[in-house]
Amino acid sequence: ELQTQLLISCLNKYLSNGKGKSVLEIGCFPGRYLKTFGELQYELNGVDTTPKTTTLLNDFFVSKGYRIGKIRCESIFDFSSSEKFEVVCSFGFIEHFQNWKSVVDVHLQHLKPGGILILTVPNFSGVFQYIFHKIFDKKNLKRHNLKAMNVNKWLHYIKSKKLGHTVLFKGPFGEIDFWVDEEPTSTLKIKMKNKWFQAVNFLKRKKLPVSDFYAPYKGVIIKFE
Repeated sequence: ELQTQLLISCLNKYLSNGKGKSVLEIGCFPGRYLKTFGELQYELNGVDTTPKTTTLLNDFFVSKGYRIGKIRCESIFDFSSSEKFEVVCSFGFIEHFQNWKSVVDVHLQHLKPGGILILTVPNFSGVFQYIFHKIFDKKNLKRHNLKAMNVNKWLHYIKSKKLGHTVLFKGPFGEIDFWVDEEPTSTLKIKMKNKWFQAVNFLKRKKLPVSDFYAPYKGVIIKFE
């Protein structure tokens, strides 16, 4: 899974030793990314509004022997903690809000000095990703705020807060790929989708460079002073 691959790559490069450190994932359900941190001995903290978040994640992480801090089922705007975290992250979360700046603020609010912020989103605003989802995945596309899926806007907003920081990574990632939330039901769209994926499989064999036009994800990794 590409998002997990990016996270593992990031952890190996910048955050490989989690002993004595903690992570907060905003929008943490179903826990696949926290699991990656747990394997590197980070204390796991998360917040999500999905029912059973607390029970399921706590039970799962306990069974794995991970260090657990606070896993809460509530809105991020209600979440409060006296503790700040070495890593604050979200994967495909910020784009579900109209006021994306307030979501960035919540991330920064919980970050320790010297900490690392990780933000990623599906690249639905990329030209070919947008066309694909407009045709085959319209309901899912409408659930996302395309204006919030702009890495440069995030960085400009963070820069305006005059916080010392270094951008470790920014931009698109992942080879050309597409997916749908719900499969099309009409015969015509099924045929069109099959043709599209035949073309995608052909292009995958070409080993195209990563591009914002078709990459499935984009994001930033930022270290603060």
